Amino acid sequence: MPTVKFKNLYLLSQVEKRALHVPLRSQKLLIQGANGFGKSVIMKSLYETLGATPNKIDDRWKKANVSSCLEFEFAGAIWFSVKAHGMLSLFDDKGNRQFWGQRLVKDWGPKLAEFFGFKLEMVDKDGETLTPPPAYLFAPFYIDQDGSWDNTWVSFRQDFYLPESVRTLADYHSGIRPDGYYAANPASSMVVWLRMQVTTSCRMRRS
Repeated sequence: MPTVKFKNLYLLSQVEKRALHVPLRSQKLLIQGANGFGKSVIMKSLYETLGATPNKIDDRWKKANVSSCLEFEFAGAIWFSVKAHGMLSLFDDKGNRQFWGQRLVKDWGPKLAEFFGFKLEMVDKDGETLTPPPAYLFAPFYIDQDGSWDNTWVSFRQDFYLPESVRTLADYHSGIRPDGYYAANPASSMVVWLRMQVTTSCRMRRS
């Protein structure tokens, strides 16, 4: 996937009548503040605005009902991802909405995956092949303070619900099985699911 560069983050709470602009254009960015200042929610908002669910969201932040807009550069163009009122939308630099969605798996996730060229496919517990939620794309780029120091591939624990998530994330992001593998082998995810079923069956027989 080509490089994605975050440019600006905009946060708005109509409940608290407050807004915040966080410029992200510098090569290195340091956010400094006392406990409770909101440093972690700024970092979490970057990926939540793209559809990845943080492990923990502060109660005060939930009550503020914050809308967010992330400006980023991708494939030589400027884009805006907006999260507001339970909906996610992607706009170009002229304000034209390219696509939108409310459900991470059924609509927003597949559209965002196509936009970024993310070709990973997985199988759910019922054997249905699907595009995983956006968190699977962003997994190695965000270290969450609520768990990532103790374990691997848990930055978006709630979204990593599909079978064999840890193994699949490691294979995909390490380059062992990149986009080309899944594009050339559309049945590969079904093989993983069948292997899981066989493993489960063997364990049940042993017990």
